[in-house]
Amino acid sequence: MAYGYPQVIPLEQGEFPSSQKIIYLKLINRLLLVVSPSHLELWSSSQHRVRLGKYKRDADSMQREGENLQAVWSPDTKLIAILTSSFFLHIFKVQFTERKVQIGGKQPSGLFLATVTRVLNEQVPFAEKDLAVSNIVSDNKHMLLGLSNGSLYSISWKGEFYGAFEPDSFQRNSSEDSSLAHSLVNGTASREAQGAFVSNHKVSGKAAIVQLEFCVPMRLLLVLYSDGKLVSCSVNKRGLRPAESIKAEKSLGSGDAVCTSVAGDQQILAVGTRRGVVELYDLAESGSLIRSVSLYDWGYSMDDTGSWDEYGYRLYALEEGSVERILAFSFGKCCLSRGVSGMSYVRQVIYGEDRLLVVQSEDTDELKMLHLNLPVTHPNHNFDN
Repeated sequence: MAYGYPQVIPLEQGEFPSSQKIIYLKLINRLLLVVSPSHLELWSSSQHRVRLGKYKRDADSMQREGENLQAVWSPDTKLIAILTSSFFLHIFKVQFTERKVQIGGKQPSGLFLATVTRVLNEQVPFAEKDLAVSNIVSDNKHMLLGLSNGSLYSISWKGEFYGAFEPDSFQRNSSEDSSLAHSLVNGTASREAQGAFVSNHKVSGKAAIVQLEFCVPMRLLLVLYSDGKLVSCSVNKRGLRPAESIKAEKSLGSGDAVCTSVAGDQQILAVGTRRGVVELYDLAESGSLIRSVSLYDWGYSMDDTGSWDEYGYRLYALEEGSVERILAFSFGKCCLSRGVSGMSYVRQVIYGEDRLLVVQSEDTDELKMLHLNLPVTHPNHNFDN
């Protein structure tokens, strides 16, 4: 359930026409990182929307090294990596200062300003020219880049370039692929499709990598290719290095995937398809297909886009053709309004990220809503809970 008016996060404008877009949007521990082609901004995404730090590149750097093209944030939020259009790798260190943020009145907010410092600037020594990079994923020690020649490129957060490689491959079983393409019946999986992972998949070096998705807790790397194939790779406890520890295990889906995302806590994989259908897989049950969901069933088109926070309480949306602001929509999770006995409750409790909402129905068919703000623990240091 959505409640209240959407909150607005105002962003700084770039000095160049090409800067009027967002290339990276990420939420970790109630911190929001926004990267545009010319600068980055770090915001608090808890009760108070405050810009905590920023880094803006100058005109000379933009002309010499190209605009920001891809970005990734380390899971511990200490480092940010940005790849430019001329394949220069910039690594930034994020440090919180002792300066508290004052938000109206004299009471401290529990938030601290941050400094963003560039600690590395090196051009990536790709062996081939005219390559395209899909995106970047990382753990706290290493990064992986997906390349248009179908390979992965490994870099450490210290700026060590390990080079390109391809995951181990094995042969595809075409008969299993064919059965999967027709396994969806009325939005749910048929019995034949309950084991939706297709084994014996041969990773092709010809198709370009268009997306990487890495789930750190599950040690699962997903590689999506331009031909619609989605391959899951296992990663050992040491993370994304060494290269030989990343092994292609299984292929997932109907072969027409265009995007993918993992909910690590719930162990659910979502796969967007060219058909406008989102397929949901249960990773805890060997990747069995749970059901499919059509965007059109909910009244959305394939052009709408947004980014949920990690707990599902807020949806951050970008306005088409504008980077002046980000809209934050608040959502609440409803408790049961009807008991086991079948009796309806007079009050209904909805809990959000930072508040409880008590909704009470009246005899006049009007609703009264009471907001109860809850204390929020901020990710910054040196403050009292």
